[in-house]
Amino acid sequence: METDIVSLRNEVRRLRSLLFGTIALFGLALLGTAGYMRNSASFNEITVHRINVVDNDGVLRMVLANKEDFPPPLEDGKPSGTRDNHGLAGILFYNDRGDESGGIVLKGRRIAGVPVAQSMLNFDDFASNEAVQLIYSRNGGNRSEGLMVTQQANAPIATFRPAIRAALKLPNGSTARAAALAKLRNQGAFGHLRMFTGLTEDGRSVLYLADAKGRPRLAFVVTSSGRAKIEFLDKDGKAVKDISTHG
Repeated sequence: METDIVSLRNEVRRLRSLLFGTIALFGLALLGTAGYMRNSASFNEITVHRINVVDNDGVLRMVLANKEDFPPPLEDGKPSGTRDNHGLAGILFYNDRGDESGGIVLKGRRIAGVPVAQSMLNFDDFASNEAVQLIYSRNGGNRSEGLMVTQQANAPIATFRPAIRAALKLPNGSTARAAALAKLRNQGAFGHLRMFTGLTEDGRSVLYLADAKGRPRLAFVVTSSGRAKIEFLDKDGKAVKDISTHG
């Protein structure tokens, strides 16, 4: 009889431990769910001026902003100057270092009754400026849209910045300023446009291909009247051969 009582007591203790363990696990599950719910939210509509998306280590990876709160240029996660935004709003993307690496920007309004609009999708070279761009621009009846591919220098843009700032401080229109900017351009500080295809302001659909210095060497053109031609150009942009139709 005494043995039976001891066994019964042991069974009660086992059941009590099991019950407490289950309650504890259930409580931890509720706490975990509560923590998840505190960090999540669902909205039917949200109105903001700017949204920053960051990694777990705090590195900025994306910004969605209006024109007033558009961020300055960033290099290695730090401001690298000011941005003349020209009224653009949109989304900017950043790489793992915090460098600006592309984005989508746009604007559109009427100025004195004239439509002025611009939209761009940009992909930047590493630690440099735009490498691939899809663009649309309109100012009244003048409009252009197309795809641009720019070859940036192998050196980071930061290496050219002191020389660029020094050149821009020279008197506007001076020979010294023009020479300094020409030297930087030849070094690739502003990149060399290698390809453009799209619609030009005068209504032509074109494909331009340029050499490593950004000099157009081959052009495929269809005019607004329907004339098609292929132009082979020398390094000075002069046509050395022209294959064309007359519509």
